[in-house]
Amino acid sequence: MSKETLFGITVPLTGLGVLLLALAPLALPFLILTIVAVAPLLLIGLLVGLVVAVFAAVGATWRGVRARTPRRRRPSRRAAHPSRSRLA
Repeated sequence: MSKETLFGITVPLTGLGVLLLALAPLALPFLILTIVAVAPLLLIGLLVGLVVAVFAAVGATWRGVRARTPRRRRPSRRAAHPSRSRLA
């Protein structure tokens, strides 16, 4: 490798290194601010998911209870009202 090629590679890398070291102390505050800004949105999503899960659990329980209980048949109208029977 010639000196000119090596110099052409090292100059941009040195500039990026200086820039990285200058901006590194700002990374942690930006990360913390991002977490603080996103946390309420995550809590709202978690709350909505919890409400939906509770309703789904109640619905599934209700459906299971209804499936296990025997159904009573309603008496027919003709048997319930003798005046409407064919014999009367």
